[in-house]
Amino acid sequence: MIGSLPVDLALRSITLGSALLLLGALPVSMLFLRSLGAAAQRDVPRALVRLRRILRCAAVAVGASAVLTVWHLADQLQAASGTNDAGDTVRQALSSQVGSWTAMRVPAAVVLWFVVATALTAPSSAGWLSWAAPAVVLAVSLPMTSHAGVTNALGIVVDLLHLASGAVWLAGVLALAVVVPLALRAGTADRRRQVLLSCAAAFSRLAVLAVAIAVVTGVAQPFVADVDLRSLPGTTWGAAAVTKLLLVLVIVAAGVANHYVLIGRLDRARSRARLDDRATALLGVVSLEVVLGVATVLAAALLVSAPPP
Repeated sequence: MIGSLPVDLALRSITLGSALLLLGALPVSMLFLRSLGAAAQRDVPRALVRLRRILRCAAVAVGASAVLTVWHLADQLQAASGTNDAGDTVRQALSSQVGSWTAMRVPAAVVLWFVVATALTAPSSAGWLSWAAPAVVLAVSLPMTSHAGVTNALGIVVDLLHLASGAVWLAGVLALAVVVPLALRAGTADRRRQVLLSCAAAFSRLAVLAVAIAVVTGVAQPFVADVDLRSLPGTTWGAAAVTKLLLVLVIVAAGVANHYVLIGRLDRARSRARLDDRATALLGVVSLEVVLGVATVLAAALLVSAPPP
């Protein structure tokens, strides 16, 4: 683990949040574009442009945080060895497991910066595959630079499933937060309902599965890592784990409200005023989920920054 908890936490938070967006946005984008259909896609071009900009910013953040992480690790090694040879410590950092996997994020981020624009502007099988390859590199690099990467293969698999499911949920609620307000600015009430329901209903079904997998794998993680649950009270790792659990419970409650209440009300809305009111309520819950998602990323980053008890 990289030392200096505050710096490590900041770098891991940026890396984790940005990487999850880039990973989860792939299946979410495919789902949304397929659900909307060719006719409805014409109503949300601004949403796609905005989503593309967000993802490109995420790619830049991943690349920059990777460079800073390697540099920080080299500083740690230089301070520990007492040498003034910066080049040697950088080489040592890059030869370590953390450094080598972190460095792989840089070319992956560069590729994603170009690929996401093409995939969203002109969707195709080649575009999705070009997105998937560097996204997989990012996904694998996360557990390989955390505690799962230095324990066992099962820990890596559980971590990957947890990250992938969380990525789908996080990217989905962010995409909804982008699509909903823009969809309300144009078109007839029927067209608005079509766009909103196409996105919200399709993602809601996927979100149920994603959150279920995230919860199951999240519960399994401490056992896979052989963490003694009795030793959690009073530790940073324990506080982060409890905080993350509470956040997930609130996320589940918000998801239930979306899936069983708000989407149904949106489907039954016929007048423009009622449709706008119901969509605004949906946007409010989705925005809350985005905030909860950011908080969960911070808690997850703290979990992999602090040593387990």
